[in-house]
Amino acid sequence: MKDTPEMKKPLGKIAVIGGDLRQLEAAKAFSVKGYECHVYGLDIVGDSRSFDGIIKADSLAEALFSAILVLLPLPYSRDGIHINAPLSTQKIKITSLFPLLCARQKIAAGLLGATLPEGFEAFDYAASESFAIRNARATVEGALAIAIRETPITLNGADILVVGYGRIGKMLATTLKDLGANVTVIARRASDRALAWSQGLGGESYASFLSLAASCDMIFNTVPATVITGEILSALPQDAVIIELASPPGGIDLREAAQHGTHVISALGLPGKFSPKTAGNIITDCVSDAFGL
Repeated sequence: MKDTPEMKKPLGKIAVIGGDLRQLEAAKAFSVKGYECHVYGLDIVGDSRSFDGIIKADSLAEALFSAILVLLPLPYSRDGIHINAPLSTQKIKITSLFPLLCARQKIAAGLLGATLPEGFEAFDYAASESFAIRNARATVEGALAIAIRETPITLNGADILVVGYGRIGKMLATTLKDLGANVTVIARRASDRALAWSQGLGGESYASFLSLAASCDMIFNTVPATVITGEILSALPQDAVIIELASPPGGIDLREAAQHGTHVISALGLPGKFSPKTAGNIITDCVSDAFGL
């Protein structure tokens, strides 16, 4: 008698520790692939139906025991002391994780800045090019959702500055243009400005930032260094909005912004907030590719 899908043995156990709804969705995706998934540190999540198909472990040790893969969140840690676990009812110390790991276990984490003990096969999925490209699209969609929700004008016809022309800046600028916005990219490199012009966008250096700020409706910042200074902030129209997409420390002088009464929206971790299922599937795909799962 052949095994039915319900009777098949799992391909192996995966422990998903901490994180936000992306990690829960990643666990579900691995479960669909045929793995037995145990999660820990995801306590403040909807109702019991949210955990259909996966097992909610009672302890860190239970979750990690015999797991072939330990999936950690993005970012792995915010303070270098605890695993990032915003949905946990208690803090999970990194040092409590190490003694429970086995050398044969594979480790996957996002922004794996903290050092793991020697002998572990670790993969930083946030450093993966495929992850970065797919995650950028989810970030752009989240940024647009915030812009639509938080501003009294349409994107169509709005005068918008996109500061920085990296992966997210490129996707964001062209998407805004397709929605009918008047988009100007602020970029340091002449090649980036030329590329922006070739795509039907404005492309200007930081020397033009001040004059452009005086007539813009909205700024999206993607540069993680202070480029939106007090001088820029003082030139902005009173009802202009700045949406911060850059990782800490960000690109806005927040003290000056507060003094000027500028409407600044911090928009970090957008894929986890606006599209956790897609974001979780992206993590699952990248980790599966890396380890051949």
